[in-house]
Amino acid sequence: MYFGVDYYPEHCVFPYGGDADNPEAAWEQDAEMMAKSGFNVVRIGEFSWGLCEPEEGKYDFDWLRRVMDVMGQHGIKVVLGTPTAAPPVWLAHKHPEILPLDDHGLPKYEGTRRAVCLSSDVFWDYSKKIVTAMAEALGEHPQLIGWQIDNAIGGNDTEFSFNEATREEWHLWLQAKYKTVQQLNDLLGLRFWGQTVTSFDDVPMPMRAPTVHNPALLLDWNRFSSDTMVQFIRMQADILHEHSSHPVTVTMRAFYRNYDHFDMAEAVDFVSIESNVALRSKISELACDIDMIRSLKKSDIVTPDGDGGFWAMEQKAGQADWQEAKSAMRPGVLRLFTYQLISRGASGILYFRWHTPRIGPEKFRTGILRHCAESSRVLKEISQVGEELKLLAPAIKDTKVTADVCILYTHDNEWALQQPIQPSNYFNLREHIQLIYNALHDRNIQVDFARPTDGLGKYKIVFAPSMQLLADGDCDRLKLYVQNGGTLVSTFNTGLVNQNHISPDTHFPGNLTDLFGLEVHEYDPIGQGDENHLTFKGAFPTSHLHPAKIWCDIIEPTTCQVLAVFAKDFYAGRPAMTMNTFGLGKAIYLGTMSHQHFYNDLMGWLRQLCGLQPLLKVPENIEVSMREKEGTRIFFLLNYQNSPVRIQFYKPMHDFLTGNTFSGNYDLPPHGVLVLDEHPELKTAGVPA
Repeated sequence: MYFGVDYYPEHCVFPYGGDADNPEAAWEQDAEMMAKSGFNVVRIGEFSWGLCEPEEGKYDFDWLRRVMDVMGQHGIKVVLGTPTAAPPVWLAHKHPEILPLDDHGLPKYEGTRRAVCLSSDVFWDYSKKIVTAMAEALGEHPQLIGWQIDNAIGGNDTEFSFNEATREEWHLWLQAKYKTVQQLNDLLGLRFWGQTVTSFDDVPMPMRAPTVHNPALLLDWNRFSSDTMVQFIRMQADILHEHSSHPVTVTMRAFYRNYDHFDMAEAVDFVSIESNVALRSKISELACDIDMIRSLKKSDIVTPDGDGGFWAMEQKAGQADWQEAKSAMRPGVLRLFTYQLISRGASGILYFRWHTPRIGPEKFRTGILRHCAESSRVLKEISQVGEELKLLAPAIKDTKVTADVCILYTHDNEWALQQPIQPSNYFNLREHIQLIYNALHDRNIQVDFARPTDGLGKYKIVFAPSMQLLADGDCDRLKLYVQNGGTLVSTFNTGLVNQNHISPDTHFPGNLTDLFGLEVHEYDPIGQGDENHLTFKGAFPTSHLHPAKIWCDIIEPTTCQVLAVFAKDFYAGRPAMTMNTFGLGKAIYLGTMSHQHFYNDLMGWLRQLCGLQPLLKVPENIEVSMREKEGTRIFFLLNYQNSPVRIQFYKPMHDFLTGNTFSGNYDLPPHGVLVLDEHPELKTAGVPA
């Protein structure tokens, strides 16, 4: 298993490392220390354009080659980053037209990373040249195992630019999609406020204006900008595949940045996560992000070691510079976060970063080592993980996470919900998804994310939370899933618009009224602090009094069974939760939002309804994940508590990290980890006892 660190050798030369006689001496020292710590891979190069091409056309890759040679002497492989995320200053001075304009038409200036308009042909041409030159110079270096394209594309609020080059590409994109101006006017609904056009060249970019732009135009702007970013990555992937035999990846952060992450995953051989450890306050939020990244590419995965997972290319090793208070990582926590990634499918782990830099704006964003090169508390903890993975890696190779449940998510829907005029400004899709995910996570039910266009037949339950935008074809896919025996759980704020942001001329949820056996005649978004309440019918279990918050659909049932009604207001006694038989399956509709206890009760009921079994019977505060392959199931048990938790095992279990086999009671220590196999008699010879 590849286990490594992000390394910036350009920061470690004299006068910031080494000495006047041997400016690069720190590289040898670092490589030796990395190898002793158990690292076998580094990522380098992703911000090095100005050093690799200090003047136009004058390339210098010899220093990178020397770094790779030094790593090779210590048995360390290399992932090489293409440097397009940080164009050199000379390029912006020579071609100021590559600098991005904001929605006010004002430029964002050079002198930092990401100061580019991705629609600029000039920038594309220079990017092709540097990537081609780097691939030709280093693409078959014996230490190279993979490429990372760019870095954090779309970061620093750079998804959109409003340059003249963007305008030209925007108009070409619209023409390719709509073919005729009449079709564009009709499908975008530009007759509203009389904003019809007679030429594709007249379609505005959504720059700052007196009031809101047409929502269908805004939606297409998001799609266009996403396509631009994806094509920029795909362009580089094509060059690298032409000149090098190694797989390519791109780093992504779940639920951040305005591009379609599923589309981006299709452009590369495997996906890599930028850890959100410093951004998330709850373990289930981190797990949700990891599961989303794992789900982006479900097939045709090619990683450097041939395993079919994703990589954590930037697992945080310390304080992040975006934290308000940059708290230190507590002992044991980094190990725990690492195992959370591995338990959910990661097949490669690299920590960000080796050194805390002495220069630049990230000197308070700590790495494994502080400004001095002495061994640190964090390094000792990471080294322990490296030793454990030597035992674990053979067992988890080629295993994968298999889920019985998925949550539907599309970026089109996310963009529709980001439109400035919404039925409720208090509704947040990410928070809504998290309530559902928490209930699954806390019962240790494994979850995939998917688009309606993905194959859904393998899932026992599909959640479709607040899919305000539902394409016509997606409605047909959901009906087919339920008709063939699936259980679909959908919620309020569904089917309000189609793929062109046009509302149906029927009751909501549009083309799905027959699937759910109901019609939503009105909806009543309610203010923060205001609540209705739910009254349940039949066998639905309730542990608390459940409120109805944020949104209440006023439902007219047709063929559905009513499971709960609203308790008050003019729609008191009207359905709030329903279930409808459709073909061989069931379609459940939740006409409101509630608190976490409701979703916990919902999952308890659905588990009985659909025959979902827990991975292991453990206390509620233990996170369990499972990776499997033919004949083998490996369980990861993680204790995030600051106190020990007693677990009872009803059959003998083998722990890969210690080699011990045990049954009965076991006290998992604070921040403790168990990696278990329930078939200890099948263990191969040579595992330490």
